[in-house]
Amino acid sequence: MVSLAGRPKQIFPRVIQQLFTWIIPLLLVSNLPVDWLLRRGKSLLIYLLAFLPILYWISAKFWQWGLRRYSSAN
Repeated sequence: MVSLAGRPKQIFPRVIQQLFTWIIPLLLVSNLPVDWLLRRGKSLLIYLLAFLPILYWISAKFWQWGLRRYSSAN
């Protein structure tokens, strides 16, 4: 799946583009710098900046939940 990120999103069908840009943001992160330099990705940059704090909060909560439920094998 990570090898898909090395390719421009325009080569994929529209459904795959949407899946890997909005659901699994792999293409968003890998194609955003190029789109921004070509002045095509302003809305994607806003999307990424808006959702980064939310994703960080979710991952921190999930991490804390996992630490509470963790039990050592020793």
